[in-house]
This record gives sequence, structure tokens and C-alpha cells, in this order.
Amino acid sequence: MSTDLLNPFLPLPDCANSIDNANDLETAFCNDIHRKIIVLRVYLALIILNSIFIITTTGYYIYRNISAKWTQTSEPTIHLTDQIISKQWQTYSLKKRGLFGTVLGALGHLVFSTSVLLYQVVAVSFTCEIYLWGPLIGFYIWMYAIIWRTLRLHLLFRLNQLQQRFTDHTISEDKEYQWFIQHRQRATKYHLCMFLLSVTILAIVIVISEVTSIRAHGSSRCQFYWGNYVIMGMVIFFFLAVVPFIVWYLRNDADAHGIRRELWATVSVGVPCFIMCIIWQILFKYPSKFNLAGVRGIFGPSNWIIILTMTSHVMSVILPLFKTLSIDNQARRVSSNKDSLNSTVSDDGYSSTPTISAQKLELTTESLHHALADPHMLRVLQTWAVKDFSVENILFYDRYLHLLQGVQPNNNILDTPLGADQIPEVVDLYNTFIVENSPLQVNISHKARSAIDAIMEPFVYQKRIKHTSFKYDLPLSTSGDDSYEHFPLGLISSTLPYSKPSRLFTESSLSVASTRLVDAPTITLKVFEEARAEVFWNIFSGLFPKIVAASD
Repeated sequence: MSTDLLNPFLPLPDCANSIDNANDLETAFCNDIHRKIIVLRVYLALIILNSIFIITTTGYYIYRNISAKWTQTSEPTIHLTDQIISKQWQTYSLKKRGLFGTVLGALGHLVFSTSVLLYQVVAVSFTCEIYLWGPLIGFYIWMYAIIWRTLRLHLLFRLNQLQQRFTDHTISEDKEYQWFIQHRQRATKYHLCMFLLSVTILAIVIVISEVTSIRAHGSSRCQFYWGNYVIMGMVIFFFLAVVPFIVWYLRNDADAHGIRRELWATVSVGVPCFIMCIIWQILFKYPSKFNLAGVRGIFGPSNWIIILTMTSHVMSVILPLFKTLSIDNQARRVSSNKDSLNSTVSDDGYSSTPTISAQKLELTTESLHHALADPHMLRVLQTWAVKDFSVENILFYDRYLHLLQGVQPNNNILDTPLGADQIPEVVDLYNTFIVENSPLQVNISHKARSAIDAIMEPFVYQKRIKHTSFKYDLPLSTSGDDSYEHFPLGLISSTLPYSKPSRLFTESSLSVASTRLVDAPTITLKVFEEARAEVFWNIFSGLFPKIVAASD
């Protein structure tokens, strides 16, 4: 039987009863072919199962990620059912991971693993090219995805840390702030363009190499050891350059979603795989016509690198999906008082409840209201929000509660007109958190954002006209006190306990009667109520369960 025509569809030879095997040498050769055909069948099955596994899990990951974004933004969250809110809890971490790096890594793993397995199955004129170029393209795509996920995680940390500092207006002179403004929405587009450019260059190099060298005279002059050299070169570069970069770059970026842990686990598994790949290359000879089913003929050295890319796929796709499929019933528990699901600033049922520092954290709306009102817990929430990449929600809610302090307590706070000296703070809150592409834009529904835009338009226009005549600042104190306990506890910010609503506008020497705000249209807190409710539920259904779980 010719070894050049071996394929997984050949019938297994009956070496024991074959009349062609006249001596022990031929019997050994027949047994070798028998084992090799079995190996080919196993690899063919692995190719099919591996492709189905990667495509199915990645497709489901994309579906869950997209459905998570739809759940959060399609309609006001206060109107969602408990079932949809539970789904949002389940998919929250997936939404924070981003699709680009994860899907790119899965694509690289699919191309690399399929190429390495395929060259061990088929024996055709282009088998060598499959082993030369397939792993090169696949491993490059996978490595680019790992690097991008590393950069993205560090970028999210840096952005959220700068967002914490954004409320201090002196940051506008900071170079880091200028960097924040320039890069906060460009990173993914930039890396996508760089990836497409690099893959295009790589494809051009491959085509030129094939046309001018490997198949310059028609038949292929490719050698299998070229593929070994290419794979070893890329793997060595990954472990000598990329791995140290990942470990150093993420040394201080412990996120709340386990993304850094996934990257480090991939690197940790990759080290022994890299060592075993080197050992296989050195100790075991390449398969020959007289030794088809040797160690390298059954298990090639590049198969160890498949274990590395498979580990990355499991850590970045499979485990996050499993975490979303089973949720403890305690994590789904909401307040026993269903009316609290639609609580507004007019509710005063929490005024006699002790602060969160005096009780255990629970996954209820009351508990979150008190956490937002407690100065210590507010700092805890901000710290967790940085790791959760959602610090803008906490900052918005804190600024909203600070604005609430300027309203005299009554039974209808939402409809109480704000004073003229509070208009600049309202405009600043709107420009900072609500406007599309604002510095700290919160994730609210289009309906809520459009409603606020329509109401705020005259005030924003008025502020632009009067900008040359007034200046303002936002004094941010950090001391704690309960002097505003007559307000609903769920809606009091304790970051400014001693500060009465200050006059944020100061008339300059150039101000005239026409620039006063006495004739300005009135505005109430009701303009932000729908946004406040949605932001509250974004915190409650995303960040808060993690803090509650950590406090147990």
C-alpha cells in the first residue's frame, strides 16, 4: 500500500491474515499503516467536532452579548419584568467583555487548530502550504486578540479612573485628561483598522512568496520543516515578548469580571505547553515512510500549542457563558415590597431605616438606596465601579443627589421648581452625563435621553448666551453628616453633607440686567427622573450584586 495515498477513508488492513505479509518487516509496516489510518480518522473527527464546538460556542456568546445590550437599552429599565432583569444579571459580565477581542481570539483559534489538525489528515500537493501558512495566520490572529484584550482592559481601567477625577474641573488642564478625551471612543476602531491592515500585509506577503518562490515552477517546493520553524518562531516571540508584557501591563488592573484572571490563566497553561512543544521538536523524529505512526506521527509538536489556544477559548468564552447559565436564587431576589421597584424621589419610606453601614448588604432596592446615601459605602461603590467599568453611573447618581439637596423638603419634590442658582448645575449635569457622546455619558434608553434633550434645549442655549457673564464651580466636600436626614435616605448624597446649595453663578463686572436668570423658564427634578430610575437599575442589576456577593 502506498503511503502517499493514505487518508482516513481507507479500509483498515488485516495485517494478521494478509497473504502479502511474508515476513516480520512487512507485518510491522502493515501494522504501522493500520495505526496511521486510525490516527487519521481520529484527527478528522477532531477537526469536525472542534469546528462545530468553536463556531457554536462563539455564536452563542455573540448572541448572549448582543441580547445583554438590548436588555439594557431597548426600553426604560423600571418597566422591565423580573425575568428580563434576571437575564440582565446573567449577561452583565458578558456585556463588559467586548466582542471584538473575544471573537477575534476564537477565529484565530479556529484557523490555527484546524490547520494543524488538517495537515495531519490530508496528503495532497498543498498539504505543506496548509501547515506553513494556516498556523501562521491563525496564531497571529489569536495573538493579536490577546494583546488587544490586554490593552482594552488597561484602557478601561484608565478611563474609569479619569472619569472619577472628571468632576474636578481642574483636570481639564491635565495631560491625562486630554488623552482621555481623545482616546475614550477611538481605541476599538483604531485596533480594528490596524488588524485589517496587518492581515492585508500578511496576505500580500503569502501571495508573493507562493508566486515567486514556493510554486514559481508549478510544483510545490514547500518543506514541512518550514512550518515547524514558523510556528516555533511565533511561539517563542509570544512567550519572550507578549507574555512578559501582559503580566507587567496588567499588574495593577484587577477587574471585577475576571478578565485579567482569564489572561493570566491562559499564559500559565501556555508555559508547560511551550516547553512540551520544544521537547517534541528536539527528541522525536519527523514521520517517515518507514515510521508513519511514531510519536510525532500520532501527536505532533504543534498540537501542544492547540492546547494553549483552546485554554484561551475556554477561559474567554466557555467559562463566562457557564457563569451566566446558572444563577443562585438569592441573586434574583428583589425587595419584598414590589412598590419599591418603581420608587422615586417622592418616596419617604426609608427615612427611619438605619444606614447601610449598620446592617448587612442585601440584594434589595432599599439596601442600594442606603448604600448610595452612606459616605463610606459610596466610596466602596466607586471603587468597585472602576473595576466594573461603570463608574459613570455612580458619579451621575451622586451628582443627582447633590442637586436634590438644594430642594426644600416637601411632599412633591419632583415638581418643585429649582432655584435660579441651581440652573447652571442642572446644565452641567446634563452636559456631563446625558448628552450624546458627553464625557461621562450614562447608558440610558433613547426615549429617556430624547425627552431630557427636548426639555433642556432652552437652558443649554441660554447658558451659551450667558457664558461670558458668569462663572461657576462645583465644590465637592468629602466629610460626612446626617443633617439632611429629613430627605428620603435613598436619595441623599452624603458626599456634600455640610454644603448648603451654593450659588454656582457669580455675576461678573460686565453683567447686565438682561443676563439675569429671573426670567428663565422653570425646571424641576422630574426632567431627570426617568434617567435616574434607569441608572439606579443599571447599578442594581449589574454592579450591586457583585458587591453583595463579595460582602457575604
